Amino acid sequence: MEVFMPKPKVLVQRLAWYSVVLLALATASAGCAQAAGLTTQRAHFRQAYALALQGNVHWKSYAGDLQDYPLYPYLQAAWLQARIRLLGPGLIIAYLDRYGDLLPGKALRRSWLNALVRRKNWAGYLRFYQPGLGISYDCQALQARAGLGKSLHFDAKLQRIWSRTALPAACTPLLQLAHSEGLLSPVRLWARIERATAVGQVATIRTLAIWLPKQQQVVALRFAQALTTPVVASKAALGWPNTRRSRVAASLALQRYARTDDAAAGQAYSSLRRHLHFNRHQRARIEVALALFQAIDFKPGALAALQTLPNWAQSPVTHAWQVRVALARQNWKVVHTAITHMSGSQRRQREWQYFDARALAALGDEKVANARFVELARQADYWGFLAADRIQAPYALCPSKLALPNTALQAVQHVAGLARSFAWYALGNLQSARREWQAVWPQLSRSQRQAAVLLAHRRGWVDRAIFALGQGVARNDYALRFPVSLREQILGDSRVAGVDPVWTLSIIRAESAWS
Repeated sequence: MEVFMPKPKVLVQRLAWYSVVLLALATASAGCAQAAGLTTQRAHFRQAYALALQGNVHWKSYAGDLQDYPLYPYLQAAWLQARIRLLGPGLIIAYLDRYGDLLPGKALRRSWLNALVRRKNWAGYLRFYQPGLGISYDCQALQARAGLGKSLHFDAKLQRIWSRTALPAACTPLLQLAHSEGLLSPVRLWARIERATAVGQVATIRTLAIWLPKQQQVVALRFAQALTTPVVASKAALGWPNTRRSRVAASLALQRYARTDDAAAGQAYSSLRRHLHFNRHQRARIEVALALFQAIDFKPGALAALQTLPNWAQSPVTHAWQVRVALARQNWKVVHTAITHMSGSQRRQREWQYFDARALAALGDEKVANARFVELARQADYWGFLAADRIQAPYALCPSKLALPNTALQAVQHVAGLARSFAWYALGNLQSARREWQAVWPQLSRSQRQAAVLLAHRRGWVDRAIFALGQGVARNDYALRFPVSLREQILGDSRVAGVDPVWTLSIIRAESAWS
């Protein structure tokens, strides 16, 4: 019987084909094995992390296969955090030497410093302290030096702390020490009280007031009253002496009062200005507040109130509200005039360019208006689309899909911070995932950022592209910028609610960016 033997050339081709098939099967098998291994690692990490958070040393029994898992450094950090009140410095030093630059390392350092403060171990505190950990730790470092017998001076370090309008509770012992050593003079106290008043920090005002001389404490507390109960303060101000600080507090109270009842605030102002001699800047601030809060409610006298403000008291805010009130009344002449009076930089903003073109068109200057609309329509944004609608032009959409080679995507997966971020995301811990992402983002090149955004999108983390737009990443990839997640649920729920799904998607994108 003759045995069939394929020709050598055919045999070689078949062998080559079999090799390709076997290689593909092996690759697929390896991929499946890798995925299965990662699933196992995630399960082991969950178990180990839960034990570590409880301070249970048996977390190690689940960590045997986690040495190369991105989140492995979090395990020992969690265990050390849970037992930090019982530990000496040895284990902390060993961990920080290895992982001190990572987020869990920085968190552990802060926790250890807090423990050292509770123990009043000032020498230990200064050993572990590093600048850049936060204002609380800067305060405690100065406290630690004083605790070791070093004199406290109002130097650059203390000045930097003192210049802040609000400080955490951890800084209170330092401020008390500075006060007891006579470093906080009334001049310094008042300077900080006035800075705190400017930004509405009532707690700071009240804390500092008790360190002033008795007769000045009442004056300082008027600032707090103006911020918290402006109606009461505006009435009480009729009995205040006509001093600079009384005028400052009363001016602030009237501006706050205008927010809730501009008419009543206006009456209070008429009474107070005869008793307290406000300077022109204080009068302007009060009158601006009265006019603005009339405008916000679109009251009949709002436009006149805004227009009668002196030119030097006008601001981008007052100009903008003149336009808005005039738009509400379809008073196109006032719209155009108000925009003309804006500063060059404000007038060039696309919103005002659009409304000025609308005003010009309404006033009969179609040629100039259309030229403006054409220019605005060149850009793919809200005002560009509105302008395109006015001249019946197509939208300036220039879609371009962000396409990167697989090598770029594979490379970015090996960036340690991103690997930790994606690992947390896969576990459903969005808060930790975002922290790692934000920590590594400034270190990435533009191409790495593009790859990271694309990779995140493919893994279902769709808000990363939206938040990356400020850095110009994937601006024209509309699928990334305007993702459609949970499609079936949104379509179904929108139908039930009787809402256009486009509106639902738009609101989600605008309000939460899918996060």
